[in-house]
Amino acid sequence: MGVNYSTTACKKSCWAISQRQTCGCMEYKFPKTKDFPVCDTLNKTVEKCLRKVKNDFKQGKLNCSNSCPPPCRESTFKLTTSYSLWPTKSYEEYYKLELQKRTKEVDGNNNFRANVLKLNIFFEELNYEVISEELSYELANFVSDLGGTLGLWIGMSVLSFAEIFEFLLLMCYTLARKLKRRMNAKSSTIAVEMFAE
Repeated sequence: MGVNYSTTACKKSCWAISQRQTCGCMEYKFPKTKDFPVCDTLNKTVEKCLRKVKNDFKQGKLNCSNSCPPPCRESTFKLTTSYSLWPTKSYEEYYKLELQKRTKEVDGNNNFRANVLKLNIFFEELNYEVISEELSYELANFVSDLGGTLGLWIGMSVLSFAEIFEFLLLMCYTLARKLKRRMNAKSSTIAVEMFAE
């Protein structure tokens, strides 16, 4: 409807569209279109229809809140106003003289302070706050946590597999040495028996 996106504007346009669909017209506060006129609030039927749509909007029955996500970027400014009488009494006469020198159009009445304004507009603070949304638990974190938990409970890490492999090699080496000693012992016993005969 010709405005920058904001959640409030989205909800209001949802409300206006619901009025247009239900009542065939829109209230005066919404932009007028060629196809749909402004609602005649003196007509009791139209007023009843508008009231029903408004109540549905307030109760969340129009689903406007769900169809209007928060904006990606939003700037809000906190406004603060302060004021005082200006110019001060001691400066008023000097200021009148300076204005008369420059423009020569100063009214000589006693209500000079009521007709002069000095306006200062400035940022109260030069800080800004950024609020961003991020996924708190991504897939990489899940896989990492799963692997860490499995490693903890099962006790099978790369180092454990290397130690098991080393243990098996040592067992094979020890068995091979024992078998070789037995073979050497048997062959020497056979040789001694043959030599003794």
